[in-house]
Amino acid sequence: MLIINMKIRCRQQDCSEKAKNMSATRRVQNTTCKLNISNVNGLCISVTVNAENCGNKKQSPPLEISIPPPPVRLVKNMSFEYSHDRLKCTWDSDVDVPDLGLYYWYVTVFLTIVLYISLSFMKIGECVIHDTFLKDMTEMFYLFNGTYKGQPVNNTFRHNSSTYFVKLKKPQLKIQIIGQSLHFYTNFTDSEFGAHCYEKNYIYSKCDEVNHYKVDYDSSCKYRARVQIIFSSDCGEGKSDLSDEVEYGENRDSNLPALLAGIIIPLMLSCFLIVSLVLLRR
Repeated sequence: MLIINMKIRCRQQDCSEKAKNMSATRRVQNTTCKLNISNVNGLCISVTVNAENCGNKKQSPPLEISIPPPPVRLVKNMSFEYSHDRLKCTWDSDVDVPDLGLYYWYVTVFLTIVLYISLSFMKIGECVIHDTFLKDMTEMFYLFNGTYKGQPVNNTFRHNSSTYFVKLKKPQLKIQIIGQSLHFYTNFTDSEFGAHCYEKNYIYSKCDEVNHYKVDYDSSCKYRARVQIIFSSDCGEGKSDLSDEVEYGENRDSNLPALLAGIIIPLMLSCFLIVSLVLLRR
């Protein structure tokens, strides 16, 4: 009995555009293959047949199938914010599709989950997904469908894991002087990810000169500082808004003490001489 397998490659563009890297590859022993892939730029599917028990017989020439992109892109400029099992997605649209619907599914190490959202009950251009699996997914797919000019249209988009869209809460900043140094503190706490996933970016200005973090205190300067929490690239991507600005000290002329001394000391000496002369005349 001849045993064969088929190698299926798929890239997100037309077959006329020769790409070096395929976006997905599968080897199967039947005639059915399911791929999670975006279709908005069109697809090029390449199929080759390989004999497994037929000596040195080479694989077949590739059969390429080109699937053009959808006639219209239903949504554009998709953006995301993730925090604590909640993913908010927003988008823009240049077309009127009253029956616009959204399916989404995400792939984890263990399973693929498919769900549907009826957009007629939600704010136009926005959806909110609540699920404890969100931070464990490896990639996310969104399928928008609807009727445009009397024809059904499907758009499938692929995006990174929700951990690449982390939105952290706004931190608070405190400044303390210890010895001759200013110390910056933030009370940011978040237990959703490990402590190694959070980095603190302190930005301050000293006499209007912008610097970062390490500060030697100068009593003649006003300090303005803010802090931002960065989600480490080791864990994903994201950041918080900058904290409210905190001020410390006042701007003063560093030459003012010497200037005052240069004025006051001669003035005091003059007064002393005048008083001495008056007393001597008596």
